Amino acid sequence: MIKSNKLIILFFFILQYALAQSTNDNLDKQNNLEEDSITIILNDSALNHFFAKLYLLEKGDRNRVNIVHIGNSHTQAGFLTGEIRNNLQHKFGNAGRGLIFPYKVANSNSPRDVYSFSNVNWDGFRNVHYRDKPNIGISGFLIETCDSNAILKVSLNPKDNLHYYFNKLKFFRPIGDEYFDIYVSGSKERDILEKTTIRIEDVFYTVRSGDYLGKIAKKLKTSVGNIKKLNGLKGDLIYTGQELIVKKEEVKVSEVPKDAFYDIKFIRSNDSACTEITLDTLVEYVFLRNIKSNKEQKKMQWDGIMLENTFNAGILYHMIGVNGAMYDDYNNTDRFFDQLPYLNPDLIIVSLGTNETFEDNVKIYNDIQKFYKEIRIIDKDIPLIIWTPPDSEKKPNEVRLIADSLILFSESNEIPYFDLYNILGGEGSFIELKKQKMTSNDKIHFRANGYKMQGKLFSNALLKAYKRYKKRIDE
Repeated sequence: MIKSNKLIILFFFILQYALAQSTNDNLDKQNNLEEDSITIILNDSALNHFFAKLYLLEKGDRNRVNIVHIGNSHTQAGFLTGEIRNNLQHKFGNAGRGLIFPYKVANSNSPRDVYSFSNVNWDGFRNVHYRDKPNIGISGFLIETCDSNAILKVSLNPKDNLHYYFNKLKFFRPIGDEYFDIYVSGSKERDILEKTTIRIEDVFYTVRSGDYLGKIAKKLKTSVGNIKKLNGLKGDLIYTGQELIVKKEEVKVSEVPKDAFYDIKFIRSNDSACTEITLDTLVEYVFLRNIKSNKEQKKMQWDGIMLENTFNAGILYHMIGVNGAMYDDYNNTDRFFDQLPYLNPDLIIVSLGTNETFEDNVKIYNDIQKFYKEIRIIDKDIPLIIWTPPDSEKKPNEVRLIADSLILFSESNEIPYFDLYNILGGEGSFIELKKQKMTSNDKIHFRANGYKMQGKLFSNALLKAYKRYKKRIDE
């Protein structure tokens, strides 16, 4: 093992030197990112199996192609993956939105076209903290509640001309005697939960010795003016023991009118890892209600929900994104790899690496290798595309080393890879893109236009590789 690690390090530094020679050239091409000689997927011959399926889909001889994109905060926001999804579905057909997660209910950021709401508060967890919750599944997140009255609303609001109406849902959740049953319902009012379960209440505060309005306002995150207005105060004088209204806040109440929902006809089929629901009609939102049918049932957990339109042939592009996630975080959540096959992936894209900047190179390499082995256990023939992470202003040297490790691993195993790091210009490119207002002030993330640019670059690279494949088989 020690000799193996030394060889890895030796190859790593040789590759690092070679890539350093090309960095300056890439910086000169910063303003021409779509140049054919730069924006490519390397080792793309290993994608022939995937391209064959894409070709059948394009000809009308296949109904569905599934792509799974696994990443971190760069993907969770949905700008990058949304661009890729739109580009591919415009060309090959829209089979639905794919895997989603109720991020809002988990108190995390969500793609703009996915909305979730509940009449109760849920506990949320993500795989970055897998030691606190090791049974996290396909989305890298989970939410759970012990409230049998809980209703989860799932709604899609597309911002473009693709319509993600769905009639098939695949629920990823634990199934067993301790978990509530679920029932799928509709409502004439999309916002019925928000209208009937949110109440505005006064928040009170009892003045203590030494308090003054500015101190109270800062402590309770409000303003002096707001406190004075709510209490009809003309001056700043307050006294110990005085009860003040300091602000108003939304409070959830679980009661919902019994006639708020109507039954949706559906066919259900259960598996050990997921439940499939097929509706009679296309919808844009549903309400998933907890049903307690016996005393043993105590909780509900959601790992993810897949939304599909079975009336359309086309692409299903599943996004899995977790803020702060690394290869190691996915490696340590077994349910993730148990549930992944149920997405029936024809291609897996992995864009991790940004958060590994504090790890040593040997550990990073071993984590990547372990992740790759888990994918190969699922199916040794699933094509994989590895992305290198983009440059960072915060830890540029470390990001460069991670990109080099990913390239070394991809080359050693003949895996297709999309070298985003060097395509964007290598070290220093984050600062250059900052001048173009494509990056965030936190020195790591990009703005929406920066992520959409990356999605467009990858879409172009994938479609160029596919075009070369078609040219070869048509000759």
